[in-house]
Amino acid sequence: MKHIKQAKEWIKSEEITETLSVLSGGIDKVPAYRQRLLDAVDGFVQKFGSDREIAIFSVPGRTELGGNHTDHQRGHVLAASVNLDMIAVVAWRTDETVCVQTAGMEEDVVQLSELEPMSDKIPTAAELIRGVLARFHQYGCSLQTGFDAYTVSDVTRGAGLSSSAA
Repeated sequence: MKHIKQAKEWIKSEEITETLSVLSGGIDKVPAYRQRLLDAVDGFVQKFGSDREIAIFSVPGRTELGGNHTDHQRGHVLAASVNLDMIAVVAWRTDETVCVQTAGMEEDVVQLSELEPMSDKIPTAAELIRGVLARFHQYGCSLQTGFDAYTVSDVTRGAGLSSSAA
């Protein structure tokens, strides 16, 4: 984790150019990808403030080459990642709240004290987040504090590239 100012300097540095080339799909795409990262950090700052230590994650979309959606029924899927991704800028909180703001979407808020399934809830991103957190808890992960996350994505929603998995 790095303070926001340090993270922005790191993103701008030549030190990570090779990594950005891999993440973006080629050296010619690095400048645009670097800008996406900086914009994501700026979005985080606008939503959650600038005096934070952050971590930055990139999660690829995927395409299913075979077994499309059989994984929902414990089947097997042959999948491949694509060079489209979701970027998340994340910082710990001191309370039990998980707040996820995706650019252009409504904020999703989940309390770590309320991870039980809510069958009366309409499936939403918040319910998906709740389910993932509940599963981490079932596996014994310590969920003592929440986090704030700001995400941006070029994985097109509903395009079959597993935007919800990202």
